[in-house]
Amino acid sequence: MPHASELVFGMLTVAHTLLLLVVVLQVLRGRLRVPHGLVGVLTLLLVPVVGPLLVLTWQGRVDRHRARAGQAASSSGVLP
Repeated sequence: MPHASELVFGMLTVAHTLLLLVVVLQVLRGRLRVPHGLVGVLTLLLVPVVGPLLVLTWQGRVDRHRARAGQAASSSGVLP
């Protein structure tokens, strides 16, 4: 019977691998970019589960920031 820590480690490994696969597919399709160059890639690969989740949510944050900046610029009469 496997120890509880072995089960947790196994589940984290599977989750990390699946999330990596999702991120790689999204990057290859052009729907996602890895943030911050080398630091983003290292975070993606070396930080279990959290790294891929950060990368998956990063593009949404960038898009929201650009939308807010665009709205502020259009309301002030300045084009980006």
